[in-house]
Amino acid sequence: MKLWLASVCALFISLSTVLALKCQECADISGYPSSFSSCTSQDIKSIECTSPGFDSCMTFKMTVQVPGEDPLNAEMRNCSSRSLFCDKNSNLD
Repeated sequence: MKLWLASVCALFISLSTVLALKCQECADISGYPSSFSSCTSQDIKSIECTSPGFDSCMTFKMTVQVPGEDPLNAEMRNCSSRSLFCDKNSNLD
């Protein structure tokens, strides 16, 4: 019985690492340096989303236009938590 239980636990641990969610990790903010790879690069790094709660990948894009200034463009990609940020019952505003 102990051997069977150990085998099941080992199989569960193996499958959880094989089935881990992978997302692209990059950041571009015009005019600001970043330690992340560029989102326009051919070699965008992929990461495993191993922290509890990460259940999706996110892409965030925005452009801010101030009259008389160049637009500020930003793009970020990373792991995310749909249950935290997309749940209408979440207390995160």
